[in-house]
Amino acid sequence: MISNIEFYEKTNELFPRFVRTFKTVNANEMLYIKNDLTIVQKIVLKILIKKPHYKMTELASLLNVTIGNVTGIIDKLVKKKYVKRYRSKQDRRVVFVELVAAGKKIVNFFEEAEKKHILNILSRITDQEKEQLFSIMMKIVTQMEHVQ
Repeated sequence: MISNIEFYEKTNELFPRFVRTFKTVNANEMLYIKNDLTIVQKIVLKILIKKPHYKMTELASLLNVTIGNVTGIIDKLVKKKYVKRYRSKQDRRVVFVELVAAGKKIVNFFEEAEKKHILNILSRITDQEKEQLFSIMMKIVTQMEHVQ
């Protein structure tokens, strides 16, 4: 039986390799690299596609960063013409951000590329292994939620 310390050390060594597999660049993902999207910009775009618009403060909260950080990220995405920013008509202090057509297109593009990549990986493991993986992931998430 493996001790918690040994398990931690082994997974700590394995984790960077695991993350690298998800960063693997295939032909379909070249578009977002070509357009110089950072991982954080990609995350923001994936958040923005979930509803019509977000307040800048909402984004900062979701990303657990300052408004200043979000402003920098959004500035770059506006420059790339993936999002637009506008002020609330009711309260000029409130700033909204929303995806424009080009932003929606690129999010759909890399979500499809990621889906194909993950499905390819999952096709190589058994149904029982998938169930075990999901069960363990849920257990870890539940434990982490209780710690916070």
